[in-house]
Amino acid sequence: MRRELYFAPAAQFGGGDFTNPKRIMLAFVMAAILATAFTWVVFKRIRASAQRPVTQIVVAANDLPAGVALVDNDITMLDWASDVPPGFFTKKEDVLGHPLIHSLGAKEPIVKTTYWRRLTCLVTWATSPRRCCRTLRS
Repeated sequence: MRRELYFAPAAQFGGGDFTNPKRIMLAFVMAAILATAFTWVVFKRIRASAQRPVTQIVVAANDLPAGVALVDNDITMLDWASDVPPGFFTKKEDVLGHPLIHSLGAKEPIVKTTYWRRLTCLVTWATSPRRCCRTLRS
């Protein structure tokens, strides 16, 4: 027994001619308007997030072992979101000559010891327990 597919006429679906050039043009215009509106909204959000103010903080320029006294070649400045946590240094002069308690990797922020003593390190401890508290000896 052979089965044949049955396609209902377009009139049953409130249709008409689906190849009507006016309908096709209307569909393209509506799609272009929606795409333009979506692109504009996304662009505005990206632009707003890119205009956040930044502050420069002191970070290690390269890998530094524990106990080394910091010199100008060991540190560099890095852009950070404007909400810098307490204990981060924003001036190179504040850290020059001070020894490190723990080793630091490249681009790791240099922070005050007293700040890290108060910090619980929950987020960092969950991801990497050994790198939890990188501190600078005062």
